Amino acid sequence: MEVGPNVDSEDERLKAYDALSRVLRASFCSPIPGSRLENPEDVKNWPSELTKRAEAKESKEKEQVDEALVNYAVLLLEPRGVDVVELRAVPNLRTKYVEVEDRSPVRRTRGRSPRLPGTAHLTPNPTRP
Repeated sequence: MEVGPNVDSEDERLKAYDALSRVLRASFCSPIPGSRLENPEDVKNWPSELTKRAEAKESKEKEQVDEALVNYAVLLLEPRGVDVVELRAVPNLRTKYVEVEDRSPVRRTRGRSPRLPGTAHLTPNPTRP
């Protein structure tokens, strides 16, 4: 997926949708997980597979594709840093990844956190991942 100020985000969303498997595309035609089913027989009417947008020929297929697209979204995140906590180690091992200003590869600092949550402290030790 391309990103940047000159990229058409809707076009990229549609490309990402078409890249999904037929079964996964069909999953966007069903109700929201956990919602109440008024009539359990409605499950039989849900599509098990769904074609790409350009391949939809019949009006029912086109309606299903339109419904799936209403429920499909792409969320693009651009994190400035990530803090990873390894809970198996005692005390917990924390690794912090931070963005470097010149956009070079991410720098990693490692350290041990105290046992008490909310009082974490990283000892800077820059290395290249």
